[in-house]
Amino acid sequence: NITDYSAHQDMLDAFKDQTRGLVSTLQVGETKKKGDWKVILYLAEIQKYAFVDYFAQNDWARWDYSSMGASFFVWTLILSNVWVSRRGFNNPAFFQNYLFSISSLKLGDYKRLITSSFLHVDMSHLLFNMLTLFFFGDYIVSFFGGFYFYIIYFGSVLMGGLLSYAYHMNNNDYSAVGASGGVIGILFAAILAFPDLKVGLLIVPIPMPGYVFVLLYIAYTLYGIRQQKDSIGHAAHLGGAIGGVLFSSFVAPDIWGIWWQQISG
Repeated sequence: NITDYSAHQDMLDAFKDQTRGLVSTLQVGETKKKGDWKVILYLAEIQKYAFVDYFAQNDWARWDYSSMGASFFVWTLILSNVWVSRRGFNNPAFFQNYLFSISSLKLGDYKRLITSSFLHVDMSHLLFNMLTLFFFGDYIVSFFGGFYFYIIYFGSVLMGGLLSYAYHMNNNDYSAVGASGGVIGILFAAILAFPDLKVGLLIVPIPMPGYVFVLLYIAYTLYGIRQQKDSIGHAAHLGGAIGGVLFSSFVAPDIWGIWWQQISG
């Protein structure tokens, strides 16, 4: 029952000066009996459609992306990850040939900085990363465009791999897989592009402002890097986050001014 305002020329004209003329934000309060949803419509002027995010005040878990779906760019990346990961599940030799490996990188096998991002340890690892990419990928597509979505994603993957290499370079036995660096980069870029974006964690089901999530996540990641008590690639995650911010800032240099204006206003 949500109206798509993106087809209304008066709405587009009202927001044409916002966010480089590409994306505008309109907050619409709407009360529903089941959960009292707060609706945030992200109007994409060029693509002529609205992204609709639902955040429930009483029932946060009911996320409905039926009116948004995911774009071709996001689905291409998701399906590529699924195909490569499934092959890795069934073919140990294939898995070993393309995972992130300190010893292999030292021998010049640099393709692993990228190819390892398409592999995952198991289905839960794959599912968690792809769900995050599905939920947040189109924010980047709408704001920067499909080409720059890939630039930010793979740039974040590369930054995650490089920081992980720098941190673990003295451990020749270290290896890793996963799209987390790229996914975290996309998430951080989305928070930067959309200051009003709220983020909820599966383990902490409370939607919070994006900048609060960023601070908590960085603190957790730095703690994980220091403790080294789990199998999570914290260094790669931190590198991916840095990559998401750096590449989105490079693509849209005015993004920080827009972010600060909305946060401070």
